Amino acid sequence: MQTTILKTTELTKEQQKTLEQENIRICKFSDADYPPLLLEIYQPPEVLYYQGTLPKSDNFLFAVVGTRKNTYYAEKVIDHILPPLIQAGAVVVSGLALGVDTLAHQAALKAGAKTIAVLGSGIDKNTLYPHTNYSLAQKIVALGGAIISEYPPFFAPSKITFPARNRIIAGLARGLLVIEAPRKSGALITAFSALEQGRDIFAVPGDISRAESEGCNELIKRGAKPVLRTEDILEEYGLETSVLPKQNLNITLDKDETIVVSLLDNEPRHVDELARKSNLPISATSGLLSLLEIKGVVKNVGGMKFIRL
Repeated sequence: MQTTILKTTELTKEQQKTLEQENIRICKFSDADYPPLLLEIYQPPEVLYYQGTLPKSDNFLFAVVGTRKNTYYAEKVIDHILPPLIQAGAVVVSGLALGVDTLAHQAALKAGAKTIAVLGSGIDKNTLYPHTNYSLAQKIVALGGAIISEYPPFFAPSKITFPARNRIIAGLARGLLVIEAPRKSGALITAFSALEQGRDIFAVPGDISRAESEGCNELIKRGAKPVLRTEDILEEYGLETSVLPKQNLNITLDKDETIVVSLLDNEPRHVDELARKSNLPISATSGLLSLLEIKGVVKNVGGMKFIRL
């Protein structure tokens, strides 16, 4: 069944006009193309407003969320984890927010893949939030993905709409990965929504001394599966790692990672020393070391000291 723009008495004439002008469609939960996993959650949205193409029932939807104020570490984790996951067929679901959400959507687009953005506002061009990501939203639609909301045109975001939005992100996907999240964050609200909905929870461990890592580390403490490599996710769904591109199976280091590794040997070096010798900020150096530890290149021997493996 193909969903069409619906004329309902609940919408004003101006809202109906905007639906037509911006090609915003409506899908009710009684429609055949309503996302099936979303039907399973508590209080599924009665209506979805969307641009683009809704995911098919056989798509492997996987949510990725995190802090709006990500560090360099989150960028490198996404570069390391997401491309092979996308190559394996995952459709990334996130919230179009600044930070990790944006990076996740961009990773999908860079791979030429579809991605789904769920908003806590109307999706019309005047209300879409954050408006700085309007062009990103249009790219998502153009590449075969969708931007989705349960809110009609001109509906402004609020402190209430974002937690409500998060239940949809979690409900659409089979699993959810959290990459950097403070203890009090929307990403954790999404994770707890996913837990309530019986979804699989994954988290990337981080530096225990950084606030951005507290949420992820706490999730792992509570039973979330730690993710050090893409295979940690794929194995949960019985997907063969052989589908991964060959180059992703090898350890590759960028310029800054190479510099940090070149400063290490069997003698423990403190992060402050490494930052000073590499001319990199301490925060960037700490993030690089955490990622290098995930890649199995270095080891934290305690006291913020590292050796090369």
